Order: sequence, then C-alpha cells, then structure tokens
Amino acid sequence: MLWANITRADPDIPRNSFSSKLANTYRIPATDLDALLDGQAAETDQAERFDLVARA
Repeated sequence: MLWANITRADPDIPRNSFSSKLANTYRIPATDLDALLDGQAAETDQAERFDLVARA
C-alpha cells in the first residue's frame, strides 16, 4: 500500500515521487530528470518553472 500527498495543485508534486533523491516511489534510477525536478523547485520565474516541469 502506498500513501502520497498528491492532491495539491503544485508542479512540485512530481519531484516527491520521481526524484531519485527523495521518496523515489517508483524506484527510478538517477537520470537528467533529477536536474529538471530540482531546477523547477528552485526556479522563481513562473514561466521558466512550468517549462522545466513540461520538460520533466
């Protein structure tokens, strides 16, 4: 059984599940995806952030 907080409307939600550095719910190996997920979390420009999320 898996419980996750995926109900908020925030593009950071995928980072919690898909980053190899965090919960890594799906046991994904470290890839360039980590850089995209970390980048969107640190980005302050909303348009750039959504671009990084779309690329991820």
